[in-house]
Amino acid sequence: MDWYRQEWGESSLRNEREDSYGAVVFSRDNKGTYVLMVKSKPGWSFPKGHSLYGEKPEVTAVREIYEETGITARIDNCFRRTVPSIRTNENRSVTFFCGYSDEKYRPPIPLEVADAGWIPLDEAERLIVIESDRETFLLAKEYFERCNAERS
Repeated sequence: MDWYRQEWGESSLRNEREDSYGAVVFSRDNKGTYVLMVKSKPGWSFPKGHSLYGEKPEVTAVREIYEETGITARIDNCFRRTVPSIRTNENRSVTFFCGYSDEKYRPPIPLEVADAGWIPLDEAERLIVIESDRETFLLAKEYFERCNAERS
């Protein structure tokens, strides 16, 4: 626990509305494309979490990815999708970016989640149980594939 949390408490670090930010993180090698996923109570999804006071959304996404998985990612803020929280009676949104990591060969460490892993792209959609996460994944996948086709 850092000094700020000890002195002022966890709630003082969060934005009033407590919006969350994360990313659909991709990695590619000669065997294929993988997506970084985390498992929590509802099922498999993508790393995300609350922003700290004054923190930029992209910075929150990178921090949360690292805090939940131990993986360092780069954020592409040209892709951004905001969805409402799945929790009822919450005035909160979750914004996902597209992310990239070169750490495909480094296994994720499930630090704040039940499990984490690099899931093959063709298996990822099957694991997603929340419809807005599935839609976000499909849009991010399309964006990622389009960007990689343009680079080739």
